Amino acid sequence: MTMSSWLVVGRPENWETAFDLGNIWGLRQNQAHLWEALASGDIVFFYVTSPVSKIVGYGKILSKFKQDKPLWPEERTKGRVIWPLRFQFDITLRFRREEWNRLGIIHPDLRHRVRSGFQRIGDDLAEVLIGDVNKLYREPVIVGSALRKIPAEYKPSLHESVKEKLLLIGGLQKFVAEKEYQMDGKRLDVTWRRVDRGAPTYVFEIQIGGNLTEGLGKLKHAFDLWNSKLYLIAKEEDREKVRQLLEGTFHEIQPHVRFITLEEVEQLHKLKDELRGVEDRLGIL
Repeated sequence: MTMSSWLVVGRPENWETAFDLGNIWGLRQNQAHLWEALASGDIVFFYVTSPVSKIVGYGKILSKFKQDKPLWPEERTKGRVIWPLRFQFDITLRFRREEWNRLGIIHPDLRHRVRSGFQRIGDDLAEVLIGDVNKLYREPVIVGSALRKIPAEYKPSLHESVKEKLLLIGGLQKFVAEKEYQMDGKRLDVTWRRVDRGAPTYVFEIQIGGNLTEGLGKLKHAFDLWNSKLYLIAKEEDREKVRQLLEGTFHEIQPHVRFITLEEVEQLHKLKDELRGVEDRLGIL
């Protein structure tokens, strides 16, 4: 079966609801012919209408279903279902809400298309849009469980490579995985959240030849703010120094910090990647 690409057009508040409630979108009953044409694995581009008027990410369709319960704000206000033909999608890459206006993608071929709403788009345009989104790869993004191609010219440092592995693992775990998460003027390396607007459930700081005290300090602040689960990733040779810091300056968070080596991250990433490959091949998602 040939994979198709679709432009999904919606208001900002409906996209926020869709992302918050499990990555679900819906079509009207008169769009049944389009809904019937959707297939698992098809690519979907997330277009947010005014005042954003940009593509803010893309993913792939997981499944289709019909629903008789209101979901989006307009449906809840009116007390009836407007978009009953629904589908669930997986996020490959998406810019976070506060970055939509700055990082979203505009393409001249979309200016007149978006007025028609949900529609199929050609392979050539889809390839261009994916390339445009991926060019902003190093900006703060949310990564889902669908694997994506990294631009060939991008050669990450070891620190960045570990971050990317954690992003992918978090996405495969069905978390909202994000790098460079803002926290009171500082940036956390990687966070995993259960829902888009929720506080970080898991917080990761990566220290490779860096300042272990600074990393632990950020983890402590995250624990104080959100009671997050804390993970410090460093080289095996740093384990003893981390232990001493946790028994001294950072004794308050000692029971809550897990030390993970670079090798353990690599092992987990490899196993998760292999498992997802088997699931894709068997169609079990």
